[in-house]
Amino acid sequence: AGIKNDSLLSFYRIWNNEKLLVIHNLTGMPVKIPYNKFSEKNRLVFPKELNFENHKKEKLMPYKTVIFKVK
Repeated sequence: AGIKNDSLLSFYRIWNNEKLLVIHNLTGMPVKIPYNKFSEKNRLVFPKELNFENHKKEKLMPYKTVIFKVK
């Protein structure tokens, strides 16, 4: 679910009656993901400090996770 990439684990989860999209980088290398695609349609809930406009080349850093609230 979410993103098809062998370097990423992505899945949907229901929490407090809200649908979340969880994306985790399984590798020791940065992995490009379509942040703009997800941030336009959904709200970032974790981590809150991530700024998509300033994030270099839309890469998820090694072993990091992002969570979006799906609209």
